[in-house]
Amino acid sequence: MARSSVGLCASFAIVLSAAPALADSSYCARLGENDHYSSKGQRLTSVGAVIQQDRANYHRFGRPDPEDQGDPVFSNKASRDLLNSRVDDNALSPAERREIVEGAPYVCLSVTDDGHAYITSIR
Repeated sequence: MARSSVGLCASFAIVLSAAPALADSSYCARLGENDHYSSKGQRLTSVGAVIQQDRANYHRFGRPDPEDQGDPVFSNKASRDLLNSRVDDNALSPAERREIVEGAPYVCLSVTDDGHAYITSIR
């Protein structure tokens, strides 16, 4: 069910006002099994929660998936919390939501120096 979503970039703007000003950056990550469960072991049911947990696993818990890349934005909890709510506000198709929440896709995000982030692909 994986597919490229580069054309959807504009519809995935996430304003990250808590993020520091920095040069444009991007990262990609595999949303693996650990990313689908909260720190308390509960299954996550939203796109934002899964992506937030992926960044927490990478930055806070030191448990990245082998394909995960680092980023200079989501190392603090405030930025990750904002990421969670903003991703859930985006207009993802039901298939894309299902792929992220139930599958293990490789997703890429681009973060601009003015604090916007864009999902650039889901595969």
